[in-house]
Amino acid sequence: MGLVNTRSICGPPGKTDDFLDYSIGSHLDICLVTETFLTEHNHVTKATLHPPGYSFLDQPRLNGDARGGIGVFFKNAFKVQKSQSCEKRSFEFSEWIISWQNIKLKVCMIYHIPYSKNHPVTDATFIEEIQEYFESVVFVVKSFSLLGTLIYTLMMNLTYMVVNFVISCSVLDL
Repeated sequence: MGLVNTRSICGPPGKTDDFLDYSIGSHLDICLVTETFLTEHNHVTKATLHPPGYSFLDQPRLNGDARGGIGVFFKNAFKVQKSQSCEKRSFEFSEWIISWQNIKLKVCMIYHIPYSKNHPVTDATFIEEIQEYFESVVFVVKSFSLLGTLIYTLMMNLTYMVVNFVISCSVLDL
């Protein structure tokens, strides 16, 4: 299993092919993808992401923004179903049930939307929201994998938010 931030899987010519070459060439059974930049109108790119023996499912941004988006590229030997997806103020996530033979795994994929002038959401908001999300997942699901691009810069001085986040992860045994 792998995780790739494509920063637009449909972006310059050849980028989709590069992703496929990398994923298939690396012998990944499942590749989780963040920042797909796909919308419901990218039919050609989505069709390209279904080479023989593989499938691709995605979750575009719910707010209609072409940036962001999450996807799962996988070998057809696996059954993959999206169980839920949501956008918080500071991150987007999708949860997928991946089945193979008698094994089921819930995969929670997270993309932390970076702070910018277009997205002025603070780290404190992210810490608060991710703690709530962790609590909702950890106490309900027996077997899960938590993956994502949690772009988070720690400065020289650890703030109470980071300490609180680390303590929460420790308490949740993450």
